[in-house]
Amino acid sequence: MSERPRPLAGVDGTTWVLLLAVPVLFPLWWYNARPAALPGPGGELDELWRVLLSFVAFAFLLGLLPLLELWWRGEGLRGHGLGLGDVRLGLRAVLLGLPLCALVAWSGAGMPEVRAEYPLCRLLATHAELRLPYWLAYAALYYVAWEWCFRGWMLFGLARRWPPALAVLLQAVPSALVHLGKPIGETLGAVPFGLVLGWLALRTRSIWYGWSLHVLLGVLTDAMVLHG
Repeated sequence: MSERPRPLAGVDGTTWVLLLAVPVLFPLWWYNARPAALPGPGGELDELWRVLLSFVAFAFLLGLLPLLELWWRGEGLRGHGLGLGDVRLGLRAVLLGLPLCALVAWSGAGMPEVRAEYPLCRLLATHAELRLPYWLAYAALYYVAWEWCFRGWMLFGLARRWPPALAVLLQAVPSALVHLGKPIGETLGAVPFGLVLGWLALRTRSIWYGWSLHVLLGVLTDAMVLHG
């Protein structure tokens, strides 16, 4: 029998960890491990290496540390969305979401503030050969850590203690707040996007379909800015 969410009567220690982790970990990355804050090797590819190192730091703080927190509590990964879950529903969601992601990316790519922000590595504009390895690292380090932290570790951890709708809302709030400083359209769009991806993760019992949509949106935005 699956564990039922607890009633809304107090907050346990694990819930506090889940809610306060991002306000602690994300500023550590923002102030110490963003590309602009990192030293580079110099040379023509200096910016690329700083961006990739920033992705590694993000994967450590928001990816590996939550995994270690589960290990420390003696809780396994089962039930935290790392399996494929409901493949049929997940694939339908990705197919339906693809044209919407393309439309949002196309719309955003025409905005000056988005063009000033993306791609994060400006070398992609003049070094086309760097695009594929950069996007692979973007997907495998940055986006996996992002979706695991918010739609895996946090969402499924909260859903074991709180009603599903509240768990989806609670993970969407910090997911949206860490977009502050990004283009305003992206920041506002992060709220419904986070709610949809949270709902999708719970319905499919997997983070990977939301990860696919998030990657599609990010890579398509980069590509449309570069070719716009």
